[in-house]
Amino acid sequence: VGEVLEELIVLGHAGHVPAFRSDPRCEVVAISASTSARAAQIAGRLGIAAAYADWRDLVASPRVDLVSVAVPPAVQPDVVIAAAAARKPVFCEKPLAVDVASAERMLTAVRESGVKHAIDLEFAELPVWRTVKQMIDDGAIGRARSCTMTWHVRTRSRPADSWKQRPDAGGGALAGFASHLLYLLEWCLGRAARVAAKLDAEGGRARVEAALELESECRAAISIATDATTPTGLRAELSGDRATLLVRNTTGDHVHGHTLQIRYGLGELEAVRCADVPAVVGDARIAAVAPLVSRFIDAIRGGEAMHPDLVDGVRVQRLLDALVVSDRDRDRIRV
Repeated sequence: VGEVLEELIVLGHAGHVPAFRSDPRCEVVAISASTSARAAQIAGRLGIAAAYADWRDLVASPRVDLVSVAVPPAVQPDVVIAAAAARKPVFCEKPLAVDVASAERMLTAVRESGVKHAIDLEFAELPVWRTVKQMIDDGAIGRARSCTMTWHVRTRSRPADSWKQRPDAGGGALAGFASHLLYLLEWCLGRAARVAAKLDAEGGRARVEAALELESECRAAISIATDATTPTGLRAELSGDRATLLVRNTTGDHVHGHTLQIRYGLGELEAVRCADVPAVVGDARIAAVAPLVSRFIDAIRGGEAMHPDLVDGVRVQRLLDALVVSDRDRDRIRV
């Protein structure tokens, strides 16, 4: 990558395209999809010059400097390992893989090649969570004692055989939703030491209940339902020995609609002002992904570390795997 990153390939998912196009240092030059027809259709609609049906040809292209990957988790390790072998930085989707062993192979590949790497865990980019993190770090709640996170929504129906419906393929509420909350929890309050979980009969397709003991002795509980009869949205309560922070979003928009309040002792809840989410054209998620992209390009050009990266992705994968084992064995699992 030269002084200006001019060429970029976005693989598989057109949703990454606008986030990379928002950075003037990037140019989207090619895209790949599952078939030639689909690749050509997406490329034509988005004004991308080259379309590929085989991601291997795309990764090997001399025009490509960086690979952004958004494919099913079962496929992502092969793509990332190939890109790393070609000395091309990778921007990955969550979850990294279907199990921690595969995720660790990806991390080994990027470390051995020395390429920069990132993962799209974008919730921590939102102003409300940035404010929560800063307040906790500044001691606003004192020593953290407990955290409860509830995310009850009703997602659109998908074909039963879709990988996005199958936890064993990296989909369902377990991978699609729990991965975000697990990352946020550890990002804000520190690493978990033990976890216990109860998943629905399909292994976390629609419902996940988890209890976590953090290394700090703070206790956390996570409840996720993607088939809620009465959706209540996202609610997170983070309590310390000085104050409690309450994050709420009752809308169906994962980016907008958050509120933040603080309560000192037994007092009344007080509103906390957060920065506005940057305005974007199109999918609101671009506002959360674009800051990740910008930092990733900075890391490639300047050599500094990028977070979240595949180290964070492997950690999330380890926690997801631990929830599955806990549900299977009906026991607490050390992580």
